[in-house]
Order: sequence, then structure tokens, then C-alpha cells
Amino acid sequence: MSNLTITNHASRRLQQRGMKQADIDFILTQGTEVDAEKIMLTDRDARRVIKGLKEPRAGLGIKKRKLMIATAERLRGKAIIIADGRVITAYHNTRRRPIRHQRSR
Repeated sequence: MSNLTITNHASRRLQQRGMKQADIDFILTQGTEVDAEKIMLTDRDARRVIKGLKEPRAGLGIKKRKLMIATAERLRGKAIIIADGRVITAYHNTRRRPIRHQRSR
């Protein structure tokens, strides 16, 4: 794992959501930085990873590619919050569209 410390809160949330420390690394390397503290594996990220893995590559066997594709599918929409070199929490982002503010009349 990278140089990040996992807080007690994050450890409980990872366990509740069936995520492993390796999943954090996957999100960090393949995900999109949404803001200064939030990194998320978006639908676009997952599609990019899957598309790249469907092409045969030297050094990656078919079992390894299938495992990585399954991981990308499973982590699609997952987000982690990082602050001061610590993983604060992890969750599944259910909001698909940004909030629209209504005009005051």
C-alpha cells in the first residue's frame, strides 16, 4: 500500500463495504481526483481500465486480466476521502449528477 495511514473510522467503513486495502490502491491509481480530498473510480475510469485490459498484453495472463476487470466493475462508483496522508473514509457515491441550484424568484 502507499504511504497512507488508515484511520479507525476508515477501517470500519472498508470492512462494512467489503473493500480491501488493495482496493484503495486501485482507486488511487485508476481513479479521478474529484476535489482536493476525494478520489473516485468513475464510470469513465472503469470503462477505460476494462477497455485496456480486454486487449491481450505481454506479462498479464487471462486470469489476471479477468480479476482486474472484475475489480474495476466492483469498485465503480466507490470513493475515498484522504486528508493529511490518512484515509478518512470510503463510500459508494450514489449521486450521479451535480446538484442544480434553483433560482430565487
